[in-house]
Parts: sequence; structure tokens; C-alpha cells
Amino acid sequence: MCQNFHLHGHRLLIVCVIPLILAGTSVASEVQVLPGDAPVKMRARIGDDTTFVKRLGLMASVAVPELIFRSTDLVRTDGKEQIGRQQVALTSTVKVDLDPNTPKDVEIKITGVKLPGTYNGTLSFSQPGQGLNASVYVPIELIVEGVPKLTQRKGSEAVRIQLFDCSHV
Repeated sequence: MCQNFHLHGHRLLIVCVIPLILAGTSVASEVQVLPGDAPVKMRARIGDDTTFVKRLGLMASVAVPELIFRSTDLVRTDGKEQIGRQQVALTSTVKVDLDPNTPKDVEIKITGVKLPGTYNGTLSFSQPGQGLNASVYVPIELIVEGVPKLTQRKGSEAVRIQLFDCSHV
């Protein structure tokens, strides 16, 4: 009889502890990227200023007091080059928070890009205490164009050279 009570007591203890554990865990609210903002696609040209900026809209159904931004390294499609994740950041150092059902724009900046190519990676926004589970993952593609360089050939000093940039029409 005592053994059954003891076993029954353990079952009772387990039944009582599980709801307490679940009540102590915070359920992450669902953060969404605004329609049309994902995946993030940036197109830029290497020049004097190698900082590229793009806006991204976020929204949640409940208030989110803080979001933590992270990025993977952006890897060029040929796999030979990458942009380190330390070069991908938010333009603002102010804490990102979301009011319920209210869109909020954040600006992503990528700095120090030196080589042309197409780079891909992932941005993530997490809430504190979520560990490696982000609230939202956003793919990012950065297309970097080089600047064409023209040089004069020998014997062509009398030729007039004009460069037309038709890509930004």
C-alpha cells in the first residue's frame, strides 16, 4: 500500500511540476516581416562609399519589448569571397521594440564591401532568452557591381572617350 502511495505521489508531483515549468517559460511572440520586404534584395555599386543600406519592415501581434539582430556571413555565390557578419548591422543603435500590430522599419547596413559579385546570407531577429531560436529569419541577397575602368590605348590620344551608365535609368 505504501509503495502504491509512493508511486502515486510521484505521479502527482510530476503532474503538478509540469504546469509550473510551462508557466515559467515565456512564449515567443510571432514576429513577421512585412509583405514584399523578404527576401531582402540589395543592389549596389562599389564606389567611394562602400556602405549599402536597405529598409526592412517588421510587425508582431503583441508588444515585443526587444529584438536582437544577428546576421550570418554573406557568402559570394562562387564561394571564394565573403562579407563578414560584423560588417552587417542595423543603422541605429537604439533598441528595436515593436508595438502590437504596428509596422516598424529597421535599416540594415553593409559596410566595407570591396569585391563585386552576388552574396547571400540570413538575417535573424530574436527575443532575449530564446537562445538560438530566432523569432524570424530573413534571407538576404546583395548584388554588388564593379565600376568599369577605361584606359587609353597607345596611339589613341586623339580619340574622345565617353562612358554612358545605362544601368541607373
